[in-house]
Amino acid sequence: MFLRSLPLRMSIRKRVLENVVTSTLSSQDVSGIGAWSEVKERPTVNSTVHPLPRKVIAREGDLFARGGSSDPLDAWHLRRSSEGLPSTSATASAADPFDLTSAEIQTLSAEMTSLLTSSHPVLAKCAQYFFTASSGKKVRPTMVILMSYALNPNQPPLPTPDADVLRQPTMEGGLLETQRRLAEITEMIHTASLFHDDVIDKSSVRRNMPSVNHQFGNKMAILAGDFLLARASVSLARLRDIEVVEVMSTVIEHLVKGEVMQMRVLSKDERGTDGVMEYYLKKNFYKTSSLMANSCMSAALLADCTPNQVKAAYEYGKHVGNAFQLIDDVLDFEGNVSTMGKPALADLHSGVTTAPVLYAAETYPEVYDMVERKFENPGDIDRAIELVNMTDGIERTRELARVHAEVACEGLYEAIGDSVYRDGLVNLARRVLERQN
Repeated sequence: MFLRSLPLRMSIRKRVLENVVTSTLSSQDVSGIGAWSEVKERPTVNSTVHPLPRKVIAREGDLFARGGSSDPLDAWHLRRSSEGLPSTSATASAADPFDLTSAEIQTLSAEMTSLLTSSHPVLAKCAQYFFTASSGKKVRPTMVILMSYALNPNQPPLPTPDADVLRQPTMEGGLLETQRRLAEITEMIHTASLFHDDVIDKSSVRRNMPSVNHQFGNKMAILAGDFLLARASVSLARLRDIEVVEVMSTVIEHLVKGEVMQMRVLSKDERGTDGVMEYYLKKNFYKTSSLMANSCMSAALLADCTPNQVKAAYEYGKHVGNAFQLIDDVLDFEGNVSTMGKPALADLHSGVTTAPVLYAAETYPEVYDMVERKFENPGDIDRAIELVNMTDGIERTRELARVHAEVACEGLYEAIGDSVYRDGLVNLARRVLERQN
């Protein structure tokens, strides 16, 4: 019975994903942003147990989800003012996002530690470093679990052979085993990116403890990051959902692309234009927001949600991710080791340009020269701090973060039914704006 129904389910999935493309993009959205090409149909091995062949529309460089849609990455809301997050229901005061998911996160941490074993003890110890020595905020898996519950609070078991538990809820109320595993995959990918970032940025502190590269050396940090990505890839394949595999695999490409974009030096012609901030926000999407956006989208795909819900899940993750990174930029100026778990001004010392600096450059163009030489001249960092403090760059960065948090929550109210978990997602966006670490 299951095998006969699977092609029907996959054809429904196909229509859902195609509708996301149609509803997300208009001719105006895609005009002038690159040539589109049609990828040939992929052959199936066995039409009775594999998804029906379908065409995927791909655009070089900006393909974010082969499973369903392409985001033109052109809506950054630079001219919008925040009006405050939507009010939540009466249960919102009790909807602490971390309390709601504490049991699942505790289990997730233990299982990931077990998953990251290796015959090489040093490699295992390195890969498990943040999972055993420090819990961290676990924002990303918390987001995935909350989104999963919000999308399918009363989801019955989907058709599946008795021996296959992947499509069964882990408990009464809706969380699918695939969604729980997706949360694990998301955190492994994120942790791998931290290992690699700390090597690139020569960081010595992460989460109030020595960074992996400082503790084990650059070579082991890189290898441990690769090991985490390998284990995440195996776990992803075991979900046995082609669309989700494609969506999440694209995240790894985006992490690399964002890092390369960060190395680029702005040309003099770009100075003082919106293109500077747009480029910066696009880089942030690839480095930070893509993982959140595509993980939330994957949670919706695993639950066979409607096109509007798939889009709302993606938009929530994307815009909360944007807000998260913008607040991170603010905390680089206002935080310290005890609150941030890393030294203040770490980005400036690494030659990384952040939003407050770019806003300051609009008033004081000399900042662009410092950006171009990555703050390497004596006195550059002190002068940049002085100029940022002489402008409203920090407050403008906070305001843009508020705007993105609002956009994230607007979609939830339009597409996802009322529940304590939806309130938890709204409150998670609030926590991102209010966080001090």
